[in-house]
Amino acid sequence: MKKKIILLILVILGLMLGGGITSLIKRYNMIVVKPTTVRKIFDRSTPTPTPDPLSPYSILLMGYGGGGHDGGYLTDTMIVAHIRPRESAIDLISLPRDMWVPLPLGKNGDAVFWKINAAYAFGRDQNQYRDRPERYTGDAGGGELAKYAAEYITGLPVRYFAILSFAGFEESIDTLGGIDVTIPHTFEDTLYPLEEEKGNDCEKTPEEIEEITATMSGDLLEEQFPCRYETVFFEKGTEHMDGIRALKFVRSRKSKTYGGDYNRSLRQLALLEAIKEKVISINFIPKIIPFMNSLTRDMQTDMGAGDFKTIVDTHPKLQEFTIKTISLTDDNVLVESRSDNGQYILVPKESEDDWTSVHEYIQREIGSNNQ
Repeated sequence: MKKKIILLILVILGLMLGGGITSLIKRYNMIVVKPTTVRKIFDRSTPTPTPDPLSPYSILLMGYGGGGHDGGYLTDTMIVAHIRPRESAIDLISLPRDMWVPLPLGKNGDAVFWKINAAYAFGRDQNQYRDRPERYTGDAGGGELAKYAAEYITGLPVRYFAILSFAGFEESIDTLGGIDVTIPHTFEDTLYPLEEEKGNDCEKTPEEIEEITATMSGDLLEEQFPCRYETVFFEKGTEHMDGIRALKFVRSRKSKTYGGDYNRSLRQLALLEAIKEKVISINFIPKIIPFMNSLTRDMQTDMGAGDFKTIVDTHPKLQEFTIKTISLTDDNVLVESRSDNGQYILVPKESEDDWTSVHEYIQREIGSNNQ
């Protein structure tokens, strides 16, 4: 899902649901990264409180395009899974990719404003912003910076991150034997990108291309190169999807009726529900080995095998957890705007530089999900 490849939910939920992690530790450790710096610990002279294993915690789930896709490490899928063990509940908070956030990439952590979907990419790229704080360097730099951005938006501490590529998404869905997805609305997208055709001139001359690109932009420009795109259609109801079909379902964003990032968020969440139901309904354990084999080159996380064991030991009935969704949209807390350099961005309605109202909205939604 270029943007929605949260099939890594299978590792976060799937392995938990299936148990049986012990024999997979070696394979699993191949996708685990550790931050360059660790958080400060308490003074040893002061008694350290015992962590509450049932306190709420959050995991940031992300999807990226990978090789062969424009902006390969832009995480156009970002979902905060807020897990509340005592209430046996998970709140899924979808983060629109155009939210405008200050990233601590300058010297001494000074803020540099970018869209939130660039956080992971900048964290991975050590050649830009070389004076950044040490926390956002190394193998886990991308995940640490993305977690910072997610915390800034939601006001929720994010303990772990997990990210999966398009290729890993497709393979993982196929390893499950496909999934049954409840499609929330009928839509057609005539501009679904064909990666192998993205440079095709569609039989236009260089002069024609120069004139078109000088006078058009956005969807209008894309419509001038129809050979670069295909039409995808989904009808409201339940459909069995393989990996390729599921990727199109969650990646599509150009529908004239149900396009854009908000509607994609709804489809992402529908996909997560379908994955959860599939993992519960099948004997997942025999599929763990091929599943993990497919992920070692396509996934990254900072959740170690020991963290998994702790979660499984302290709340083993994750398959019974209810899943609720929280969407941040221009119908509730966000408003469309433009950055100083002309980019389309999303900022809080109350104040462009203050996300407190968004934090309060999320807390109210979490509270209502307790009822």
